[in-house]
Amino acid sequence: MKTEYEKIQPCTTKDGSLVRELMHPKVHGNKKQSLAEAIVPAGAETLRHRHLVSEEIKGSCDTWLDS
Repeated sequence: MKTEYEKIQPCTTKDGSLVRELMHPKVHGNKKQSLAEAIVPAGAETLRHRHLVSEEIKGSCDTWLDS
């Protein structure tokens, strides 16, 4: 299944980050893993949290690229 970025509705988290889930186990068949994009406002931090039944893949980029 192909994920279409423009069709993924983002949500705003408690810390103000904007998150889009790009891969989800129930949709894409990957077991206990999800892949998400989090946009954190400049100077802000995300809240520490735990996932009890899944793993989280993280990466970071400190600049915004305009296409």
